[in-house]
Amino acid sequence: MAAQMTQAQWGGLAALRAEVNAWCASVFDQVDLLVTPTVPFDPYPAPGPYPTEVEGREVNWSNVGSFTIPFNLSWHPAATVRIGLSRAGLPMGMQLVAPRHRDDLALQASAAFERERPWHPRWPLAW
Repeated sequence: MAAQMTQAQWGGLAALRAEVNAWCASVFDQVDLLVTPTVPFDPYPAPGPYPTEVEGREVNWSNVGSFTIPFNLSWHPAATVRIGLSRAGLPMGMQLVAPRHRDDLALQASAAFERERPWHPRWPLAW
């Protein structure tokens, strides 16, 4: 039988989401657009294992979503654009996050970046 979420757990998660929303609101009071990496490290093989260290620093498996999850929870529009290749030769992405209900801004910034700086002149790559 599957474990059930308790009312206290649900309330705790709702409070955490409210904190994320408040943090995001404070960020967008100061800036028009937020630029972050999409993920903090190169992709790992599909069957795993997750990386335990990145550039000499210990990481938790859940860090793969550390730049995207907060904006999924707060419903902020975000777009990822390709920016080049990592040292390992894998595609890297940059995330552009806009204030709530400003999908147009995230898309306009993404289009402008891609127009001014195409990430690779020969896409798709022949791996």
